Amino acid sequence: MTVLGADGTLRQCNSGKVIAMIRLVLSIALLLGFMALPASSQEADAEVAAPAGPETEEPVEVPPFDAEPFLNSMVALRGAGLTCAPYVGDDPIRRTQGVAGYFTALGQDLPDLGDEETQASLRRFIGSQAAMLCQSMLDSAFARYHAMATDYEANRPPEWPAAPAAEPGAWCAQPYCLDR
Repeated sequence: MTVLGADGTLRQCNSGKVIAMIRLVLSIALLLGFMALPASSQEADAEVAAPAGPETEEPVEVPPFDAEPFLNSMVALRGAGLTCAPYVGDDPIRRTQGVAGYFTALGQDLPDLGDEETQASLRRFIGSQAAMLCQSMLDSAFARYHAMATDYEANRPPEWPAAPAAEPGAWCAQPYCLDR
């Protein structure tokens, strides 16, 4: 085999030696490459698998429990009970008495929560219509209260009082409140 030398002259060289040398260089390069690959792969796996230690974690600040939605639902429930008591049966005032007891346990008095404007509007309807509107208002207030009470019980601090029991009643004995 004839090769061009660095000085520009043609030289004869043994092609077998050249091919053997090229194979040796490539083999060494491949061998070193394969040896380096598992090491870097293991490092990458270790980085993925290694959980962050406590020294790298920042303390997570847990916000205090917000009881306002629960308290609002209790006040709305008691207000619906007081407002609708003259129009439905099954004593919504008694069924929401636990709300007053809750606030008494906290040392707070509840104001009169009866909605005079709503009662004035309800007085314009015939009895069964007013009762149906109140039935809907009470059922909605009880459903909202129960959803908020469930969340409150799951998340409240242990020193806070338990949510008062309050169960909806059979506000009307007949369909469409025709008994009212």
